[in-house]
Amino acid sequence: MYKATSLRIHLIITCDSYSSPWLRKNLPKAKQKQSAHEPIRQQVDRLKEVLLDDTLLADVQWDSRWGLSQFAACLRRFHQIYRDHHGTFDLKGLSVGHCV
Repeated sequence: MYKATSLRIHLIITCDSYSSPWLRKNLPKAKQKQSAHEPIRQQVDRLKEVLLDDTLLADVQWDSRWGLSQFAACLRRFHQIYRDHHGTFDLKGLSVGHCV
């Protein structure tokens, strides 16, 4: 499930301290990809925070093969629907999730 804290991938295993050839080969690439995706992670965190504040939802969870860009798009669209139909939904204290 998506959680702001679980979204942060901390690579605590270093190439020097691990004997796996595959890990030594792929760890630099994984760190590079992690750094490249940091802006979208920050955007998702901001969108989620705004959505939770505006709707009074308890939580938004994401468990999907889809990427963070799709999650950001889902958060924006859900927020737009909520704004367009404000008063129709009472979401206070609920959790919403997406699983694919």
